[in-house]
Amino acid sequence: MGATRRSRTPPVFLVYGDPYLVRIRAQELLDLWKKEIGECEVEVIECESKSTTSISGYVSRIMSSLQTYGLFTRAKVVWVRNFEVLLVGDRGTRGGDSDSIEGAEGIAGHKNVRAKELEVLAKALHGTEWDNPVPIRLLLTAESVDRRRAIVKVLEQIGCVEEIPLLSPNLPDWETVATEFIRRAFALRGKQISEAAIIELITRVGPNAAALDNEAEKLSLYIGEAPEVTVDDVRTVCPTGHYAKAFALADALGERNLPEVLKHLKEELYEMERESGYSELGLLYGLVSKIRQMLLAQGLLERGYVNPRMSYLQFKAQLKHIPVDIWPEDERINPLKMHSFVLYRAMIHAQNYTKEELIQALTLLLDCSFRLVSSTVDVAAVLQETIIKIIGVGKRNAITARGIKN
Repeated sequence: MGATRRSRTPPVFLVYGDPYLVRIRAQELLDLWKKEIGECEVEVIECESKSTTSISGYVSRIMSSLQTYGLFTRAKVVWVRNFEVLLVGDRGTRGGDSDSIEGAEGIAGHKNVRAKELEVLAKALHGTEWDNPVPIRLLLTAESVDRRRAIVKVLEQIGCVEEIPLLSPNLPDWETVATEFIRRAFALRGKQISEAAIIELITRVGPNAAALDNEAEKLSLYIGEAPEVTVDDVRTVCPTGHYAKAFALADALGERNLPEVLKHLKEELYEMERESGYSELGLLYGLVSKIRQMLLAQGLLERGYVNPRMSYLQFKAQLKHIPVDIWPEDERINPLKMHSFVLYRAMIHAQNYTKEELIQALTLLLDCSFRLVSSTVDVAAVLQETIIKIIGVGKRNAITARGIKN
């Protein structure tokens, strides 16, 4: 037998967390192993909580699969999905039944049985020769894992345990995670996506891996044989989700897109009539905040701290090199106190205005607020008049931000 190619990637991986992000990572690992050990057979073991298969049955199947060569290629990857079932049992029942893992093992001694079976699996994994006589790899995926468990400690010793946090608004810097996820999602489909299209997709969909993956699939089919998704493709195919609607008016103002601004203004005014929590001053403050963000972003551009052609990840990394002691402590006028993704969007939009225009915009919005609170006026008419003055009739009704490839 010829010399076996050895993998630089650990032979065992446990990946857990966001189901969609875990699936993407799992596919990456499969592709990586195939490059390192050659063509291999992938055997999938699907663990199910409501199953007649016992814990010992799953453990035996995993051990047997690791000791069996592939049918057509000797190298083999064993992929165990829903590994958390072996760790926590049936999450859907409290008392267990005859068709569940809980019922199959018996409630009284179930914890002891589980611990013993996992100990058997841990010893088997410790004694496995992963490259002798042929390459064998083990991939375990799960939604949640208690890293204090003994079996997880063993997996950390012989391989790698990765946590991929659930993509949500509560995840710090979720935009960075979403950016990387989008690139991988398109790469797996043999496509590329422009930087502007990534930002547009994140803005429209928000922190939802399932929705982002679904839109990636739709866009890949939409562009057909074309190699790259553009921002126009995203605007054509992807709807504006609930997350994007909260920023739609301010973003349209930043893009200097008068038809879009007036459309979103009409929608916001309609919401004001329906819900008491909405107010014209709150709406106005959102526009003031957007103008202020663009002014701060322009300051960074003028000083050469950032480059308009930067991707979001490059921009975020560059912010760490900007001196912090030259900015005031007031968060409202300190760009480094802003969220990096918000500031990046402001940098893109700031290129659609001059500094003088942005300063004038703040003056117009201040005057608008005085008119709204000091007299009985037509709110819609006053807001429309102010926005038209800011954007300028006939000045650029639809603009692609300079420096960012569509």
